[in-house]
Amino acid sequence: MPVFAEPPAVKDAELTKQLLGTWVTAPSDKISSPGTDTYHADGTGVEVIQVGKGADMKIVRLTTRWSVRDGKLCLDCVTSNNPKIVPVGMHLKDIIVSISNDRLVLEAFEEYGNAKGTRATRVRQPAPKQGEQAVPSDGHKPSNSAPTTGSTAPADAH
Repeated sequence: MPVFAEPPAVKDAELTKQLLGTWVTAPSDKISSPGTDTYHADGTGVEVIQVGKGADMKIVRLTTRWSVRDGKLCLDCVTSNNPKIVPVGMHLKDIIVSISNDRLVLEAFEEYGNAKGTRATRVRQPAPKQGEQAVPSDGHKPSNSAPTTGSTAPADAH
């Protein structure tokens, strides 16, 4: 009896469901720009990325539109508090190497320059308990009007 692979659309729909929620850079991952990625069911997302170190460190907050196509996470930057680092309209693609309930491995695929092929590991951040707010990776509690968390980082981040 022949065995058939899942059609790509079925696989993408399953990956989309698995991505929902908030992911943070794994403590063991030594990428240059750690951050927090949140993926919402409506295809919107929020990212908080730490770029640089020490006195030169900047926290970049963005909102995104995201989808999964052909096993790749596709992101478009909708808003950015620092468009010099992550410009509005920037389009990124990451190969979803693996995903489980608590671990996500992405590989930079498109629009990453020299970082193409670099892998980044994320771990799922538990949902806040009722009445609590999520705290982004920069450690600052969010205000009611600001995005609370963040996705895949810019070219120099992987």
